[in-house]
Amino acid sequence: MSKLSEDIEFDENDWDTTSKIKFLNENDAEYNGVDIDTITQMIQHLE
Repeated sequence: MSKLSEDIEFDENDWDTTSKIKFLNENDAEYNGVDIDTITQMIQHLE
């Protein structure tokens, strides 16, 4: 086993809270010049 793989630690915290996801999606929508509904629809088609 390499030294690198021995140093990996997993963080079990859920960093993607609903409010953070909403905030990031709103930023993406503004940056791309589309409304939040368009971003939401695009994401739903990926799931």
